Amino acid sequence: MWIDLALNTRSVLGIMYYASKAVQVPEEHVAAGIAMETRDDRGNPFDWSKLIGDMFMVYASKNYPENAAVRVRHRGYWFYIRDDDHASKSTFSLVLALSSLASVPVECVLPVSVRGRFFSAVGGQRARWVGVWALSSVAR
Repeated sequence: MWIDLALNTRSVLGIMYYASKAVQVPEEHVAAGIAMETRDDRGNPFDWSKLIGDMFMVYASKNYPENAAVRVRHRGYWFYIRDDDHASKSTFSLVLALSSLASVPVECVLPVSVRGRFFSAVGGQRARWVGVWALSSVAR
């Protein structure tokens, strides 16, 4: 049996917006109106870690972070990804790669196409799937 699967993903901007919710915002910035804080139905600060988990985290500190893989100073704070946080470093690398791909002008982007042949398990053999991925785009 052949199965076609079409994938609709978030835009790079949508991914960056979602990842931005994992940035530790200094209370001073919220109080000054520099940054907004998402609130739940009861008016309490929303805990984005329930949705994002440990996939990505950016910390904030007034002091220079010695253990940072990536760091930037902004409005009196250091924002950084810890060097021992492999999940956040991987997510950051992926977002950088996707933003690089998104910055290349294209005339047309065709969808990702997945074709596979499924075999049922017979006589204790494990089911297996053989597939081909194809991604097509025509750059200017």
